[in-house]
Amino acid sequence: MNSGALNLSGFLIGADAGGVFEDMSVTGQFDPVTTDFDPAGLAAGTYNFEYIVTGCVTNDTSVVSIIIASELVIDAGTDVEICIGEAVNLLGTGAITTYVWSGGIVNGVDFYPNTTAMYYVIATDPVALVGVTNAEFTNLQPETVDFLNNSTGAVAYQWNFADGLPLSNEFAPSHEFFSENSINYNVELVAFSPVGCTDTTYVVIEIAEEVIYFIPNSFKPDGDEFNQSFKPVFTSGVDPFDFTILFYNRWGEVIYETYDFNVGWDGTYAGKKVQSGTYSWTLEFKIRESDERRVQSGHVTIIE
Repeated sequence: MNSGALNLSGFLIGADAGGVFEDMSVTGQFDPVTTDFDPAGLAAGTYNFEYIVTGCVTNDTSVVSIIIASELVIDAGTDVEICIGEAVNLLGTGAITTYVWSGGIVNGVDFYPNTTAMYYVIATDPVALVGVTNAEFTNLQPETVDFLNNSTGAVAYQWNFADGLPLSNEFAPSHEFFSENSINYNVELVAFSPVGCTDTTYVVIEIAEEVIYFIPNSFKPDGDEFNQSFKPVFTSGVDPFDFTILFYNRWGEVIYETYDFNVGWDGTYAGKKVQSGTYSWTLEFKIRESDERRVQSGHVTIIE
């Protein structure tokens, strides 16, 4: 491979093996055997190469685009000679977005130097800014996020959603996120200027674990294989190591307690079966995601 050549196979992410590249731009500088593309001498622009995988029934294709940027030429203007107390205006040209001058000078705005000095300017292309309509979801179902692209001075974009799915080159894509667990996705946007400069920004998509639990209102401890004990059923979101439930009789006496949500009350007190009827309970647990403590009270009926 030539030192300046690009190997297009290295741009494939998760693609099936055995495919072939086709030079859609007909550059004459692509080797389909080595998949090397030599951009030397080509004009600025976008060059597309199609990757084709042939299947038994259908074919699958993907496109790799190579942007060749023109040279960025920045002009700070000619030297200026003025008298003390006169205003001077420095104007940089050639960039698309921003100019930062030394000495705190603002591009195109008058200032009053009091001594001979040399000023220099740094031009920046482009500025990538990203936002979303919402940034926090729960793990109950897939959620579609609509991204906002506030970039300026860019002509191409690359989105990495950090979930292993393919990248996107859309300006403001929508993307579906899903995880059975709590997780943060650090989504990356890279913006490309017409001259090949890049800027990168990130936004975090937070998938929070939903708190899901069910508390029955009765049970029948009669010795058969069904409904023999009372206990809350927690599906997700609860810290299993921070849990307490207390049961009380009609006089407010604690007749059973447990700190393990896998262990339920079998309807006994001091080793003997209690009478049928209604008993109150108080439940306290901690939410795993936020460390918030919840306290809930209710009643359960023991059925003969």
